[in-house]
Amino acid sequence: MIAVLAVGLLIGVGVWYVITQRDVVSPEPTPAVTPTPSEIAIDTSDWKTYTNDELGVSFTYPPQVELISEFPDLKMILDGPEQFDSPGFLDGLFIMMSESTAENGETPADYLFNEIENTYSEASRNQLSVDNKNGREFAIYRFQPVLDEFSHSVSVAIESDNNSILNFIFSIGRNDRSYYDSIRNSIIDSIEFVE
Repeated sequence: MIAVLAVGLLIGVGVWYVITQRDVVSPEPTPAVTPTPSEIAIDTSDWKTYTNDELGVSFTYPPQVELISEFPDLKMILDGPEQFDSPGFLDGLFIMMSESTAENGETPADYLFNEIENTYSEASRNQLSVDNKNGREFAIYRFQPVLDEFSHSVSVAIESDNNSILNFIFSIGRNDRSYYDSIRNSIIDSIEFVE
């Protein structure tokens, strides 16, 4: 008996709701506007050139970049104005370049994806793009590590001579990302191979 009353009450409330809401006009939803990041024009006329004859590569970089180390891996940093003494990287651009040996004919794209997949379980080949520059394969992977919401990284693996792969990692802090993205892209565009 109580079940029959409960079902009847539920049906009555449902009918009442439908009748009272029939004349209510829902406002048109306002589409969300998502700004698209735009490339910021970067003046590279006063940039310095880094050349590594042993690896056969050169690229340009802003004069404010500080060289941290060259051996065993190249490490450079461009501190942003809000980077303060901190255990974490918050503002600016961090660059690292290393050389790896290709395993069993591994392409730069395979190498790069395998390295990232070993570190980040959420790695997806959808975030991997492959291009060709001066007859060498360029593989670029853009990702934001799950462990560090304050920065995002782009890894670039480039086919090199002697069955090796040049691996660049560009990490950008949380501030002025469009600006540092543009600097990173200008550095990537400037990469050349030297004899």
